[in-house]
Amino acid sequence: MKRPNIFNYATKELSQDAMICWFLECLKNENELYKNIGVEFIKFILEDDSLTASDIALDKSSPLPQYVRMDVYAVVCVRNKAIPLIFEDKTDTYLHGDQMKKYCKKVIGWQEDNYLNNIKSRTGLKELDWGKVRYIYFKTGYVFNWQKSDFDKQKSELEDLYKEHLIVRNPIYRNDIIEFLEKLKVQKLEDFLIDDYKIHLDELTIKDQELWNEMMTKIFDSTTYFYYSYQNYALKEILKFKMSDDERDDIYYAVRIKYRHRGKKCEYRPCIEFQQNRQENKVTDKSGKKKEERLKNADYIKDKCKKIFETLGTYNYEKNLCKLNKLQNENHIFMLFIDEEGDVNKACNFMNKFIFLLKKELSNDHNVDFFI
Repeated sequence: MKRPNIFNYATKELSQDAMICWFLECLKNENELYKNIGVEFIKFILEDDSLTASDIALDKSSPLPQYVRMDVYAVVCVRNKAIPLIFEDKTDTYLHGDQMKKYCKKVIGWQEDNYLNNIKSRTGLKELDWGKVRYIYFKTGYVFNWQKSDFDKQKSELEDLYKEHLIVRNPIYRNDIIEFLEKLKVQKLEDFLIDDYKIHLDELTIKDQELWNEMMTKIFDSTTYFYYSYQNYALKEILKFKMSDDERDDIYYAVRIKYRHRGKKCEYRPCIEFQQNRQENKVTDKSGKKKEERLKNADYIKDKCKKIFETLGTYNYEKNLCKLNKLQNENHIFMLFIDEEGDVNKACNFMNKFIFLLKKELSNDHNVDFFI
């Protein structure tokens, strides 16, 4: 009988924090099997296969989960260097709020004599000196092109700024982690927890994210940032209308990709939506005039869409020009359903040309700001 897998339930980032801490904690274990798991993890993290168990010691105060906002913090002593480790752990999200720079700056600032003396005392290693801080980005979810580009940019900027004190490790993604876990199995370092973690990573579903990445790249380009949600959609805002001196009244237009029901059979199909949105509970006027203004703005955009559709008639792509649904925060202007695999290129090319022509149509409207 197949045993239940804890990771079918422990799916969040805190569970991955726990796995990182577990691998580090293995360094303290007297059982050779688990000690070796910890050693292999450090070799993997530091990308140094020459290390042996005698080269490595974990500070007794480590690992520290959720420490000063860092997902996991630890200090590992390698030969005569005390190396602070900063783990940033993500499943489906990405870096935000300048996290990488803030944490690296904070930990570099900790590298002073009293702290080092405490580590020497706890480990019994009297010849220690500070090594370079390691920043380790650990992500198991899908990695979008814009995330790779942005990470490389942040990495380069930080290593230039703190080149004497910091190494930003190349990101550790799902396949890297699976390869590491496979290596443990080859070495017969087997454990139910490791097996279950690998099974969980193998079975992660990323089909939707792959489609979003492909389509957003075709509509915009490979480095364009877009928002994505656990509610299974991707969204890129492309413009806004400034409706007053208060930005809460601004009206936004965006491209959104998600699955929707299509036709009488209610088949679930990918769809590109061009939508209008605004947070109606935040507008400055509660009398309803702002909503009327917004619906009028939607009619204005729909007229522009019809004109552009005539220009793009040669694409012959079926468009669903929506009735205004007067939702609290959203109005769909039109939808492009993708009923066959070959429609992806056609729909994305259509949307790319549509955005180009929309920018041209609105170029003389001084109330419009484009984000692309």
